[in-house]
Amino acid sequence: MMKRKRFILAGVVGVMLAISLSSAEQQPTSPADASGAIAAFISNYVSVVNAGDTNALVRLIHPKYLVCRTDETGPFYRYWFKRQCQNRIPADYTVQTGTWMGGATDLFYFPVPPTHWLYFNTHIGQTTRGWEVDLVCDTNGVFIAVPCPKPNIAEHYRKLEAAH
Repeated sequence: MMKRKRFILAGVVGVMLAISLSSAEQQPTSPADASGAIAAFISNYVSVVNAGDTNALVRLIHPKYLVCRTDETGPFYRYWFKRQCQNRIPADYTVQTGTWMGGATDLFYFPVPPTHWLYFNTHIGQTTRGWEVDLVCDTNGVFIAVPCPKPNIAEHYRKLEAAH
């Protein structure tokens, strides 16, 4: 009876160890390792950025965020689109994914709370570049969550644009 309990306990520990090792191996470390809809989104995002296609980039933004694009906030969004598309993403990029845990700030708000984030890393020669893309994953798909600027930050970007 005692040997049987030890055998069962050893089996349970073995299964738990196998599950633990298996889940550790499944953590996404590159775009190819990410799962399902987010992996497809990553591939699409990289293609859009590399093409410099701001119209396609707009289609990747969650529809509830598009109402934030007004004449008043235009300078912020022009800056955001320019920054997204100004550099090609090389084939050897890496991306990390995670569950979004932030919140609104004094500068921005989110019409729909982001659910995930992506952090891209690229290395070109001696230059390393990294940036975050916040996502909303819902029943309609995976979308970019571009923060909506509050009036004080919109004014800041209007002044910057006017100075250039």
